[in-house]
Amino acid sequence: MLIIYRKCQKVEDGPVQDIALNPIMPCFDFFFLYEVNQPPTVQCPTDFSVTAPPLSTSTTAQFNTPQCVDNQQANFLATCTPSSGSLFNAGQNTVVCTCQDSGGLTDSCTFMVTVQTVNSPPQIGSCPTDFNSVAFNNQFFLQFTTPSCTDPNGDVVTVTCNPAASSTVNNFPDVITCTCRDSSEATSVVTCPG
Repeated sequence: MLIIYRKCQKVEDGPVQDIALNPIMPCFDFFFLYEVNQPPTVQCPTDFSVTAPPLSTSTTAQFNTPQCVDNQQANFLATCTPSSGSLFNAGQNTVVCTCQDSGGLTDSCTFMVTVQTVNSPPQIGSCPTDFNSVAFNNQFFLQFTTPSCTDPNGDVVTVTCNPAASSTVNNFPDVITCTCRDSSEATSVVTCPG
């Protein structure tokens, strides 16, 4: 910034007078030049998404740490919280990047890192080993233990078999198909000989 200060006075001895009082008096201009410190500027990356590994609800995320641009010192990197390479939980995560120059002036920006999770299907157990049938009035009463099922995401599951355990059928089945299903309709199937 340039500041000009003007002072006018009589050439001969006498009191100093302002130019407003006598515009024909000689004047002297004094120049002062100094630079005003401006705050740094920073521009964040755009929002982005990453996918967590199967069976996980968090993952690390990498991003380019933005540069701080400043008129009084060399460019420098912003301080981001969380930083690049940190562990981010499932869902939306806000990252705040801040610049502070040597004069204490600051600027900041934010962006979002979204962590998406993968729904792994349930895992049904093996075929029952206690399969038994009882003939009754030209029908068959089926007896077996329904296979177990677990869900790696901790979801509630249901297991259904066709034909079902403890059911009566007209014809002896060639196969029994058991299906495990979670709340998102992901399935796991085991087919067992009758």
